[in-house]
Amino acid sequence: MKKIITLILCLGFSINYLSSQIVIDDNDMPDVGDTIRLSQAFTAGGIDYTLTGNNYTWDFSGLNI
Repeated sequence: MKKIITLILCLGFSINYLSSQIVIDDNDMPDVGDTIRLSQAFTAGGIDYTLTGNNYTWDFSGLNI
């Protein structure tokens, strides 16, 4: 019985935490002198990323790191 009550309390507290909204404050904003890194990937020719479905396989073996 003690384990069930503990489980119910843990689930009750975690559900409230999981439904909370993301809060962005001053600590999340950039400061003077911060740098921004940008990376771009070159697409391999002939790959259409919009094609999906059952039994569809994408082959990315030709990509280089």
